[in-house]
Amino acid sequence: MKKYLFIILTGLCAALTIAVKVPIVGTGGYFNIGDIAVVFTGMFLGGWTGALAAGLGSALADILAGYYIYAVFTLIAKGSFALIAGTLAIKKPLWLILGGLSMIFTYFIVQIFMPGAGLQAAVSELPVNLLQGTLGSLGGFIVYKQVLKALPKK
Repeated sequence: MKKYLFIILTGLCAALTIAVKVPIVGTGGYFNIGDIAVVFTGMFLGGWTGALAAGLGSALADILAGYYIYAVFTLIAKGSFALIAGTLAIKKPLWLILGGLSMIFTYFIVQIFMPGAGLQAAVSELPVNLLQGTLGSLGGFIVYKQVLKALPKK
């Protein structure tokens, strides 16, 4: 059953990332609600499995949306976010702050060295990434708790 959940949640991460995509003019990136699925996937599947599903789904969304250059970095950024959600935040939700910061830091460093971007672009994208990480953390945690509540008790 876990194999099917992995495939479904990988697709969910891709779908939610593409579904609501608001371009960021200054950097060529985009704002999306996929981090809700990233956090949920990390928490629901746990650790490395959740990280792989969330990272692959988000990277696939970049490829499908034409943002090929970001795909590998998205795999790392979203994978680390989900890994922290699925290992540390599962016990102490405040760790989601670190997960969001790991994503923000990854994209910040990438923007600095991205051709045609640089430090100014990286700084201009910080508020958007902060909002995306915050909404993703809160939304993903709420969805996770609601799904757990809806599942049959053992």
